[in-house]
Amino acid sequence: MDGDETQLSTNLAENFDQALKYHQDLEDSDLSTNDDKYQEKVKKAINLLEKATEMVNKLELFSVNETIDDIPTKSLRYLLLPALLGYFSSKLQNKARKDIIQITDIYYKDFLKRVRSYEVCPVDYDLDDQDQETSGDGDSDKQVKIKSGEPDLEQMARDRDRKIQTYRAQKELQNQLETLQTIVNSSKEDVSDEKLREFYTLLIKRWVGLAIEELRSMIREKEILRQMERPVKRQENLSKKQPFKPFIITRSELQKQVYGLGYPSVPTVTIEEFINTKIIEGSLSETKPGQVNSLMEWAKNPDLKRQQEEEDDEQKEKEAEKEDHESLRKAREWDEFKDENKRGWGNRHNRS
Repeated sequence: MDGDETQLSTNLAENFDQALKYHQDLEDSDLSTNDDKYQEKVKKAINLLEKATEMVNKLELFSVNETIDDIPTKSLRYLLLPALLGYFSSKLQNKARKDIIQITDIYYKDFLKRVRSYEVCPVDYDLDDQDQETSGDGDSDKQVKIKSGEPDLEQMARDRDRKIQTYRAQKELQNQLETLQTIVNSSKEDVSDEKLREFYTLLIKRWVGLAIEELRSMIREKEILRQMERPVKRQENLSKKQPFKPFIITRSELQKQVYGLGYPSVPTVTIEEFINTKIIEGSLSETKPGQVNSLMEWAKNPDLKRQQEEEDDEQKEKEAEKEDHESLRKAREWDEFKDENKRGWGNRHNRS
């Protein structure tokens, strides 16, 4: 190994160790996920891991058709790079949750594919299905029941048993790792290759369990996000249909096209289209052509209705004035009659 490769290996180890430290800090932290200090560590860790991934590729530490037995002990831990990237990516708050889940999903599945390819340990998860609706068991009935909202009691019981088994296995792995971690830390450079290899292998197995649980959890979260999107889309569709839009009545199809070009947001209709629409709606009744209030005449001349209303108002005023003159005349005649005929004068029978 030349000087450049040695320096690259050193930088790779430093970046990886620092990212692991950030991971431990976040696990032990009491800060909320959206805290600025928390997010700062997340972003720094992702940056370190991305650089470490580039260094691994430059050093060509892994190749196809290899198994875990072919990988040098010191390179084993770098199989964890995509798993750690998945972990830190899931903690991001600067993107839409749907996008974060998609990125995390890619990293965790890439990690599990590598573990399966290098035969590190069995991977009890279907990595071929890119959008699983189940908890990895491919049960089509479960898919239907998830979509319909119907609870699957049998599947819930299986999930509960699986979680208990996973918890116990993870707890046992954690205990073994803590024991080996003490040996590795105390021995430092003197730790045997066998112990170091065992430690890294157990660490990878523990992350396999964590990655699978995270993927299964994200399946449920993706379904929740889909359910949340559907009412929003329905509401958007309703809001597009309900508001009233003004329209322009045109005499011909050509005028309709011209108005449409000038006013793309204002619907235009021809006279015939307008009439047919109103008749179907029942908001207007069709009268015989030739009548003053004919629907056709009104559509051809929108001002006709206003003119008719003005004429009607004028006619009503004239009638009112005529009625007033007639009423005034009758009132005057009645006054004159009362002046000429005093009260009681008409009843003078048998009186002198």
